[in-house]
Formats: sequence, C-alpha cells, structure tokens
Amino acid sequence: MLARQYHITNQQYCPRDENLCRRCVVRGRGKGRLVFVWKATATKTDKNEKNEKKKSSGRKKERVDRLVSRLGYCDGRSRVKTEFLNRNRLSLSSNSTIEIKSPSEKVDPSDVLIDGRHLESNELDGVLILFHKPKDCVCSKEKEEGNNVYDELMKATLMDEDDAVNGKERIERWLNRVPEINTVGRLDKDTTGVLLFTDDGKLLHAYTSKKVEKVYEVTCDREIPSSSISLFASGTMKLSGEPKACLPAKLEIHKTDAAKATITLSEGKFHQVKKMFFEGLGCMVTELRRSSFAGFVLKDGFEPGMCEVLDITKARKVFNL
Repeated sequence: MLARQYHITNQQYCPRDENLCRRCVVRGRGKGRLVFVWKATATKTDKNEKNEKKKSSGRKKERVDRLVSRLGYCDGRSRVKTEFLNRNRLSLSSNSTIEIKSPSEKVDPSDVLIDGRHLESNELDGVLILFHKPKDCVCSKEKEEGNNVYDELMKATLMDEDDAVNGKERIERWLNRVPEINTVGRLDKDTTGVLLFTDDGKLLHAYTSKKVEKVYEVTCDREIPSSSISLFASGTMKLSGEPKACLPAKLEIHKTDAAKATITLSEGKFHQVKKMFFEGLGCMVTELRRSSFAGFVLKDGFEPGMCEVLDITKARKVFNL
C-alpha cells in the first residue's frame, strides 16, 4: 500500500517514492536523524484491487458451521465438527489460501467443497422452488392435517437433474435450510398446479402482499354462461365473508367445451375462484388447476410431483429487493 511523506525541514518529498501520500508526518528524531512514520493511506489503485478481489469471490466470508447449517447439510452447528470436519468431508478449492481448522473458520462459500463437490452456486443466497402440486395434499406443516406439500416435496423429482440421488439430497437440504422454506400462499387440498417455496421472507411477503397475476384452469359441473365474462370483468362481484368486491378478472370460456374456462386474476381471497363461479354463476367447480403464478408456468412434461429451482436473483429484481 503506498503512502506519501515529506521531510519536515525542507518540505521536500521523501526520495524513496515520489508518489507517496502527504498525510504521513514526522513523529520524532533518533540519534541525529529524522525518524519517518508511515501512515498508510489507501490509494485508488488499492481500492480498485480490493474491489476486484471482492468481485472475484462474489460473496462475503462466513463461518463454516453457519454456512453448512443454513444450507441444510446438517440440522445444527454443533454437528459440523463431528460430521464434517472430523471426517474430512469439508475442503476448499485449490485457489483458496485458507485452511479449515475449526468450525468458526471464515471462508468464501464459493470455495467450499463438501465430499469433493462445490456447493450449489444458485442456492447459496436463498432458494426459490417451483413445485407442481398434486391433489390430496394441504399447504400446511401441521401433521394433524394429513398429507402436506412438504411431504410431497420430499418425494418430488427434480427437473433437469440427471443424478436422481443427488436430486433427492438437494431436496432434503431445502427442507433443512435455515431459515426454513415456506409456501408462497396456499392452494386448496384438491387444487393442483404451480406452487412456489422460498426461504426468503422479504420475497415471500412481496408475492403475497402485492397484486401478482395468477391464472387458473377451471372445470365446472355445467356450461358457463357467456354473460359471466362481463360480470367477472366488472369488479362489482362481492363474495360472502369479504368486505370488498373482487377486482376485475379476465374470463375466457373454452370454445370446444363451455364447462371449461381460464380465469386470470391478481388477488387471492379465501376460496376465491370457487366462490366466484358458485356464488356468482351457480356453477360448482369440479376441477381447479393453477397454470401460472407471477409469470412462472409449468413446462411441457412438468408432471404433478415434479419441481425445479428458479432464479431467485431475477425474482428479487422484480420487487427491487
């Protein structure tokens, strides 16, 4: 690090380096000669080098035990030493100058290897998971309510993962993460389709508190009247138990089967879609599937019980998080 210093007697710069900093001062004399004390001051070059170094790693250093625990590799920091360090399961990439000697060692997450494999780079700063919810499972963690989406996620198949064993291990880690993952909103027990999970509380709040577009595929027990299109779009339909009328919704009745329709809305009142069709039209919804949520759709071949990891960084940018 460079610094500049000048001679107190004749105001000439120290001959050692003409690019040194003026902030350095003479503190005293020693045996007939001036004693120079160098006060290091960061120059632009030093700051740029520091920024580049930070940029190259991309992440703040973090304690090993906290990192391993929050990513779901084990269910407590105290077990990191016995299960990972003592068994030599933890190591660092060859370009790292640090050696892991204790669970409190601070490391760059990008350099860490567990069982010889790098950590999943797209899961280091939080996860956002798209799950195709099947029927007969509730969006709850209460075991008394029966089969839930967390149980189903544990059994899920990870999309675009060639190694089935690795896919199962990743899903298990999601469920052990700290903070824990939660569903973004809820779907009824018999409703299928797009359901998101995340461990990012701010992102979850943004999705549930903002007006986010949701698309549902509806099947009714009878033909849906064409007049319902204008009724749904009017924004005047009031549901039982709700103080305010529903916001305008777009309804498209299928041409080949009038008992089926696609509805697009931006709010999520309790049992809203079912109530809109039953209370507003007298039609009983026999099948309901959410095909899109906040622009996330199910790809071809994305069957019930399948999941995939989404880009959480892009999702955060939508809400400026």
